[in-house]
Amino acid sequence: MEHRRRGERSPVQKVLSGTGEGARIERDMATADFEAAQIALRATENSLMAQYQKWKRLLMYYHQTALPTAREQQKGAAAAHRLGATDYIGFIQTMGDAVQTELDYWTAYNSYFKHKSIYNISTYDDNEKESMLIYRRSPARSIMRHKE
Repeated sequence: MEHRRRGERSPVQKVLSGTGEGARIERDMATADFEAAQIALRATENSLMAQYQKWKRLLMYYHQTALPTAREQQKGAAAAHRLGATDYIGFIQTMGDAVQTELDYWTAYNSYFKHKSIYNISTYDDNEKESMLIYRRSPARSIMRHKE
């Protein structure tokens, strides 16, 4: 049996009171766990922000390059088909490619706003306002109206 002097704490009392080697080790472990969790959170935030920026760049590419090109292809295919310069299969393939570009745009659009909502980003720049109107000016819709 271990004898202690009067007023001296037992090892169990030292751990419970926050003094002693055991308590220091537990505190150091908790601090290390907390720091590891902070590092993991920052890594997740950085990854989400990188994905958001990737979708934003892709959306801008579609808005500035791919969709205008698809519109021109649709207009050209419709004009060529009306003049008899291309057969129906070529017309349909060109229209299908342009429609696929629009579908890819909408996939990027959805992903962009999904990631934007994760960050609660609520500001819209002019390009985003413009891109929200693209469906109303869709070339497939306007070409179909001209063919009726």
